[in-house]
Amino acid sequence: MIRVPAPPGPARTGRNGRNGIDKSPPGGMLPAGKRRRAGKRGAGGVAFEIERKFLVADPGIIRRAARPGLPMRQAYLATGATSVRVRIAGGRARLCVKGPSEGLRRAEFEYEVPLEDAEEMMRTLRCGSIVEKTRYRVEEGGFDWEIDVFGGANAPLVLAEAELDDERREVPAAPWRGEEVSRDPRFTNACLARRPFGTWGAAGETEPRG
Repeated sequence: MIRVPAPPGPARTGRNGRNGIDKSPPGGMLPAGKRRRAGKRGAGGVAFEIERKFLVADPGIIRRAARPGLPMRQAYLATGATSVRVRIAGGRARLCVKGPSEGLRRAEFEYEVPLEDAEEMMRTLRCGSIVEKTRYRVEEGGFDWEIDVFGGANAPLVLAEAELDDERREVPAAPWRGEEVSRDPRFTNACLARRPFGTWGAAGETEPRG
């Protein structure tokens, strides 16, 4: 379990109690939730994610999912080379920090946070809009695919992601997958929060600017 020290002083690290009762862990430490995915670790033990991302040509692929889709909402507190994201899904909330991209990989750190805090961060600190989507998990071609069906301003976008243990690993073609967009920043969730997919064709534009 990773623990990160809170800033010195009496600052509260959680507001999950009623009547303003602070239920922060002792010692000024934030508990880290189990990582959503076991990222590859590089030099110094830093966790990395290595992902390939594709447009989905046939959304019917979600019928192969073993479980119902998981609705989620997320917002960005900071964007740029380093991003900070807060996500709510399944009644739980997580804060994720991602470093600059190095090819297909990025340093990634993720921690569970109180649900009330996440809602407040989304309401008062977010950059851009809230991204809404439903995630399905599909095993296909030796990969565990995450299929994201976007709602709200990003509908009808559907993306598929697979995490790799090596950037050189090949991903076999499949008829349900379309163009690869792993290196296209327009399809990052941070960009979709600022320039939702549903607005790309506004005023004659074919893609977001800036």
